[in-house]
Amino acid sequence: MAADATDRDRDAPLFRYQASIKERHWEDALSPAQQLVDLTRTKDGEQSLPMAEALIRLGGVQYQIKDFPNAEANFITALKIREKQGGALAPGLEEPLSGLGLTLAATNRHVEATQILERALLVSQRQNGLFDVSQNGLRLQLANSLIESGRGLEAHQQMQNLLQTAETAYGKNDLRFAEIEDVGGDWYSRWGFFEISRELYRRSIQIIETKAGPNDPKLVNPLRSLGRSFIRELLFTNAGLVRVPANGGFRLLSRSRLPSEGEEAMVRAVQIMEANGPRSPIVFRVALIDSGDWYLLKSNRGKALEFYAKALTLPQATTTETSLVGDPLSFPAMLDYAQPQVARRYLERSRSPEKLIDRKLTMEFTVTSTGEVVDPRIVESDATERMERETLASIREALYRPRFENGVPVDTPNVRYQQTFKDLKN
Repeated sequence: MAADATDRDRDAPLFRYQASIKERHWEDALSPAQQLVDLTRTKDGEQSLPMAEALIRLGGVQYQIKDFPNAEANFITALKIREKQGGALAPGLEEPLSGLGLTLAATNRHVEATQILERALLVSQRQNGLFDVSQNGLRLQLANSLIESGRGLEAHQQMQNLLQTAETAYGKNDLRFAEIEDVGGDWYSRWGFFEISRELYRRSIQIIETKAGPNDPKLVNPLRSLGRSFIRELLFTNAGLVRVPANGGFRLLSRSRLPSEGEEAMVRAVQIMEANGPRSPIVFRVALIDSGDWYLLKSNRGKALEFYAKALTLPQATTTETSLVGDPLSFPAMLDYAQPQVARRYLERSRSPEKLIDRKLTMEFTVTSTGEVVDPRIVESDATERMERETLASIREALYRPRFENGVPVDTPNVRYQQTFKDLKN
């Protein structure tokens, strides 16, 4: 009878946990998840399989609320319990391994994360075969940690496996495969492989057009992503992170050399949302801001203001991130800034880190209602005279999205920007 009572005791917290998880209310899920651990410890014992399951639930919630130390500890304990029951590659190890790998990656311990995630993938492959779509979340995080660990070719291979797995499972003309290609495009764009990313976006767009029509809302994400990839490439170019191929024929992007393909993609995404009635006003708002940024970069301020004005009529996202940084139209946002050449020099050739030191320079300036930078001045610096001179020249040419107040762009004084340099130790 006591055991039955304990089972009934677990029903209520389990229901609250499941309801909170379904709504992605992670903070609300924490207390019932902890209750489930405590009740399971009482009924089944510290080293039981139900205890491992309860710890995985709790670790998952702690991961979501960024309580990484406790999440790591709970995933490790759950992993040890399941290993003790079934061995190093036993069924059921994928969950704690995946959770632990994600937690290590979230704390920038990517070398450790790759080892754990590779093991999680191996366990899954033993159970489900080499190419199962359920493994794609693992492959994506493993690819991220591999590239952060300096293993770019292996990361690329994981992404190719991810795409191959989806194509095998769904077929190359399936809408589900189009969605995976969009995800792959985002990954390649994030890491600066822009031609690969854009090819994936184009293929995703083509599949959706063929299967669902030229105005289907599913086109919005790949169209927006295609347009934004050019802005991202501009940022990479300005930071000195885009390499010019040795065979020539490659032109670096600049503000005056943004391809029309990006503009057409962004505007089309907005038009599709307008035609269908925006299912998500928040997504629509972001798309309008993206389009406004594009036209501001192209020096078409009038067109940019039209898109910003539409965005201001829509609700902003209310997430943990926006609560920290605020509405993107409520503060100046840097859109174009060419890093001074002196800040790029040790990016362009290898140098032992122990032979380098960091130098920093902080500037203060006004961003005008048109997004221009005026009156820059140095407020803190341990940089050299050349570093200061080149940085001031670069910031004067920068472009910002201006701050909006009561629907109107306004000047923003006392904006700060910190430039970091690598320099040789004396």
